[in-house]
Amino acid sequence: MNRLTEDLLVMARVESAEQEFHLMPVRADILVRDAIQTMSGLVQDAEAVLETGKTTSAEVLADTDAIVQGLSNLIENGIKYGQGRKTSKCHVIVGVREVSEPVESVEFSVRDFGQGIASEHLGRVFERFYRADKARSRESGGTGLGLAIAHRIVLAHGGTIRAESELNAGSTFLFTLPKQRVQETADGTGQ
Repeated sequence: MNRLTEDLLVMARVESAEQEFHLMPVRADILVRDAIQTMSGLVQDAEAVLETGKTTSAEVLADTDAIVQGLSNLIENGIKYGQGRKTSKCHVIVGVREVSEPVESVEFSVRDFGQGIASEHLGRVFERFYRADKARSRESGGTGLGLAIAHRIVLAHGGTIRAESELNAGSTFLFTLPKQRVQETADGTGQ
């Protein structure tokens, strides 16, 4: 009940624009590191493998706490649903890379190797309380708000979020944040 109440309050703040985001330049790899550290207890409890993939030190303009929360929600989801059929342990890889299409951005990814999500559910996974696999959701707990919260946080930062999945091959949740641009001084050099 505490978790549900907490998630409902976060969702209400983000949806009502009541939550003020304190945007500042932050390195993308630091956001990944902080989110992974936040999840260390769950990783240990679930006996999961949480790995850092490729990263970049490119900067984004972000509210560190909010983005770490959104990224942590995606990692938690991967740990809960990422156990493959051929292994008893869940394996999740978190990475971040620079992308230039459609605009210069940084793309974060959380990949698991679980059962995946059927294509007919992909368009709805970011809806509040939507669960693609209700039976597994009951087993693993959760509130059904984690992906919706991540979605709202990313959109509030001017980013995009999506899920890619293949049944029996896992899922990847990806979100972009606009890249922090280096400001030029009067003499044409960057700061």
